[in-house]
Amino acid sequence: MDMSKKGADIIRNIMGNRNNLLILALLGVLVLVLAIPTEKKTESKMDFKANEDAGGEQLEERLERILKHTEGVGEVRVMITEAEDTKSFASDKENEGTVEGVVVVAQGATDPAVKKKIQDIVIALFPIEAHKIEIVKMKAD
Repeated sequence: MDMSKKGADIIRNIMGNRNNLLILALLGVLVLVLAIPTEKKTESKMDFKANEDAGGEQLEERLERILKHTEGVGEVRVMITEAEDTKSFASDKENEGTVEGVVVVAQGATDPAVKKKIQDIVIALFPIEAHKIEIVKMKAD
């Protein structure tokens, strides 16, 4: 019985002081705001890897979208070649969906800095070596 009396006294002290009540209310609102989940969908490196769900055309479209928004690139077209479903004699793993080569045709490809930027983006997104990426200037219409 003594414990319930102490609890009631503590609640009366808190309720009696309006500043404490306001602080508790603000803390409650803060906890609610922090507990609300926020989803922000971003394209990650994993999204660009060739797999069963994303065919070559989808990968090309997504890479074109990224490159179009890169400064200096301008209009762009992309072609991605993938390995056939073959098994290597050296290992038992399959090469299905592996990116073999990338060709990028871009308006800004005459600028060496833009070419380097395009190459860096492709290398960051795909498991491919630099010599398997070809970047050329788009012809003027």
